[in-house]
Amino acid sequence: MALLPDGDSTTEGFYGPSFLWSVMPVPFGADVVRRALDWRGNVSNEARNKLQQAITNTFTVKGYRRAGLAPTSFLLDQVLEGVRFRDDVAAAVLQVWVDSQGEAMDQVFRRLDSLGIPTRGSDLTDYDFRFRADDDWWEDAAARFFEDHPGDWEDCQDEEILLFTLATGVIVGGLDVGEDLEDHEDFEDLSLPLILTAAYVSLEELPAHNPEWEEAIPSFIASLLELTESKQQERCLGEALDALLAEIRSAYQELLVFFQWDSPNWASANIASHLDLETVETFAKDLNSLLSRYAPVHERGQTAAEELGRSKQRTDLLPAILETGGKLEDAMDSDDDDSEARPALLPHPGPEGDGARNALPDVVGDSPAPPPPEALPEPAAGDTDPPAPEGFTEVPPCDIDDYLLLHLEVAELQQENDDLERELKSLEKALFESRSKEESYWYAQASQEDGSPQTVPDITDVNAAVRLARERFDGQLMFRLNSDSSVEGNQFKWPEKIWNALEWLATTYYEARTGKTQNSDLDASCRLASGMWYKTSQHETTITNYRKSYTTKVDGRTIWLQEHIGKGTSFDPRRTIRIGFDWDRDLRQVVIGYIGQHQRTSST
Repeated sequence: MALLPDGDSTTEGFYGPSFLWSVMPVPFGADVVRRALDWRGNVSNEARNKLQQAITNTFTVKGYRRAGLAPTSFLLDQVLEGVRFRDDVAAAVLQVWVDSQGEAMDQVFRRLDSLGIPTRGSDLTDYDFRFRADDDWWEDAAARFFEDHPGDWEDCQDEEILLFTLATGVIVGGLDVGEDLEDHEDFEDLSLPLILTAAYVSLEELPAHNPEWEEAIPSFIASLLELTESKQQERCLGEALDALLAEIRSAYQELLVFFQWDSPNWASANIASHLDLETVETFAKDLNSLLSRYAPVHERGQTAAEELGRSKQRTDLLPAILETGGKLEDAMDSDDDDSEARPALLPHPGPEGDGARNALPDVVGDSPAPPPPEALPEPAAGDTDPPAPEGFTEVPPCDIDDYLLLHLEVAELQQENDDLERELKSLEKALFESRSKEESYWYAQASQEDGSPQTVPDITDVNAAVRLARERFDGQLMFRLNSDSSVEGNQFKWPEKIWNALEWLATTYYEARTGKTQNSDLDASCRLASGMWYKTSQHETTITNYRKSYTTKVDGRTIWLQEHIGKGTSFDPRRTIRIGFDWDRDLRQVVIGYIGQHQRTSST
């Protein structure tokens, strides 16, 4: 329940405490959780016990019988996820966070009372929040409350706005869930609960007399129920398939390596969209049956006679195994936006021209070709044996000794080919890494005035990457990071990618901007150099609404950060980062104005 300015009570349009993490800036939401966990021992017993109990009832921590007693470092990731979906956890975290603010909450209550603004109780564990009012009353109330703050009140500190929200029960800042979410540039970053909340708000605002209540909406609800049942069945099938795939991996680990299949990627969640679970389950069952027959004859026999018998069984089984395993391999969708860029290898010149590859043969498919049919002895009259499988040669009994010797020789050659192929892949990787390092060293040396060679030290964090780029590329890059940036203490787990991206800006991008080189695909170039994407524009509405995050100052001039480099689309600061910048034609430098998880948008 919530008290509105006119004294009426209502339960419409109210959301639990977990909803607040959908509208908080992501870094601040993480800070709230971290502070609450750190302050558990310094707040009231009641607040501490409620948080400990909520954590213990929801999470488990290895080595602790009661999860609530675990230290912050063991709990942070779980609680950060839990506050978005569990109202009891979110309310307990907020209560401890408020207690950690000392007298700040009491001051907020006194000021609200002096302004005649309705307030809520201090117990946050039984609490709902209204997302803005239907009129402008609360916007005006917030403006009066923050009237001493310079500039727009929405630029106040996040702590102040959260205290106001907790005291009044009304959210006056953040994302307007009633707007058209698909208009946002980062629509894919929005969590499903937030999207569903937006849909609920839209339905709540739909007048009762609209025909949709009798036409479209009942049909949609029926479709949703049918979809839920279908997904439940699909989940059961997926669990059965995953159990079968795990059984195959456990029983035939060495054979899966032998056939060079990417079996760790075999999972129901990775099936390509054009296939169904039943089809893939059939592939898995067939492969399991084939491998169970092949495994006893995979190793070479102890005697010639035993090896001859095994070789014939392998000859019968291998084509079917390769075909079935290939189907299962192809059924898995291995595309990944965050995967590392693979090196582009130039083709070796061959007898068919410069474009021919001298590819190594596969274990079976590219084995030495059998002699032409006319070179084989004619079968005896009346022979009714079935023809040999395609790609294999039928050998008459009179040639058994020669066949056995040839088979052993082919097996040795196949093993040698396997070793050479593994060595080739290792050398290709080493070559790519060597070329990347050579290019990096060359640019670093070219940027140093005295011409002495430079080495690139280990990049331990984002701050180290920025510090090194300032030193190495002072003439090409100008760092003017705005107040929304987060460099010191940034949690991004691949800081070397930040260094590679900054180096790319100071070299490839800089030379393209100055006209020294021509580059028609900067995005592809950036992905190859750093594993991060490059975009040339920002959403106009976003940069206008959040000017502070998309601008910086250079010599008194406002620079709009129209271009950006990034990686990741989640709210996890360890996996997502953005570099906002622009080319300054007057200074002929790349002005970098933002480095952090996300520049502000309506969803972040």
